[in-house]
Amino acid sequence: MERNDELKKIFDGFNPTLGSSRLFMEKLERRLAAVEYIKLMHDREVRRYKLAMLAAFVAGILMGGASIALILTHPEICKSFSLGAQSGLLLFVEQNVTFLLLAVAGKLYYDYCLHNPLPGSPPPTIAHEAHPQDSAGDTRYLRADVRDMSNREARNERDTTPEPATETAAAGTRSMTGPLELPSFDSGDIVIRNAEGRYTLRYDTAYRQASWVAYVLTGEDAAPGQAKRRDRFVPDPTVVKAGYPTATTASYKGSGYDRGHLCPSADRSRSQEENDCTFYLSNIAPQTPALNRGPWKELEEQARRWAVRCDTLYIVAGGVLTSGLDTLPSGIGIPEYFYKAILAREGNDFEAIGFLLPNATHFEGEYVDYAVPIERLQAFTSLDFYPNLPDSTEQRVEREYSYRFWFGQ
Repeated sequence: MERNDELKKIFDGFNPTLGSSRLFMEKLERRLAAVEYIKLMHDREVRRYKLAMLAAFVAGILMGGASIALILTHPEICKSFSLGAQSGLLLFVEQNVTFLLLAVAGKLYYDYCLHNPLPGSPPPTIAHEAHPQDSAGDTRYLRADVRDMSNREARNERDTTPEPATETAAAGTRSMTGPLELPSFDSGDIVIRNAEGRYTLRYDTAYRQASWVAYVLTGEDAAPGQAKRRDRFVPDPTVVKAGYPTATTASYKGSGYDRGHLCPSADRSRSQEENDCTFYLSNIAPQTPALNRGPWKELEEQARRWAVRCDTLYIVAGGVLTSGLDTLPSGIGIPEYFYKAILAREGNDFEAIGFLLPNATHFEGEYVDYAVPIERLQAFTSLDFYPNLPDSTEQRVEREYSYRFWFGQ
């Protein structure tokens, strides 16, 4: 009885604090998206290995058949190789040298196929283990598989997402959209159009940065312009005037993070004014040097090459802002992942591709290794990209990307 009384007291005093249902659903949806993403990567690897095995098998059959035909028609080839052995292993090697060389060549070719994408096959996604260390030498080997999303449970949760428009605005005002590059947004969102810089952003006051920046990139934009990069990082005047919390010029000092552009400086070089606008801190987010100077920079450069080749690119970029992110001392959120969605237009034809990169301090591979379909990017970011496309076109370009169109193989 005494034990039962003790248990009753324990359970009577157990009053856990439950989070909001919206936060719970947000975390659940992201975990489900993570599972789907991992499954996608696994399916890619399986498909890649099957193609490699098939290619190695076909090559082995062809090489073997050709070698047998060569030996039968030119038997003197085998006789020309001699080790002078009368018995033992050397004699066996001497008598079977052609077949042994074919076996070695087949094995080397097989290994090559396993570790190199075949033409037309989707690129592999590089997997990096997570090894968090201290901030002084922080080294997190991550991959875009969202494995550690559950780690946020141990952090102080903070809701950075505005309440759904259904709770703050009249019916019929949700999912307001404008030009083709803009993702869907709610009437209660803080959306700022920078006319001089020719980009639009959605501002997140809790993390003091944009959750997305959308802009158009053409071949003319991609060409080197007259503007000089002056690196004058300043608060966004619109954000300051509205009284929203903002980063300052001192926010990043000593943090170990780069001030990463969402709309790149080099994409706005026609005039000094538009280039200076890309240094507004609303267009900046904390990125590790490895990301900012590595695959993120490579992706920016590749986007400019695509812009020269295509009529127009419609780009959306940002950090994935979720509840419970770590922050700089100044309150700026540190995204665990960054994304970029790119829609290319050539005449009346459209193609789209997404990229999801970890904000890590070590990378293997290139930007192409982090390519994903727009559909997967939407599931991970909870954003709706390119809603102004015709429904049939939107569904097609978001479902999968054309490896041949983007990478020419």
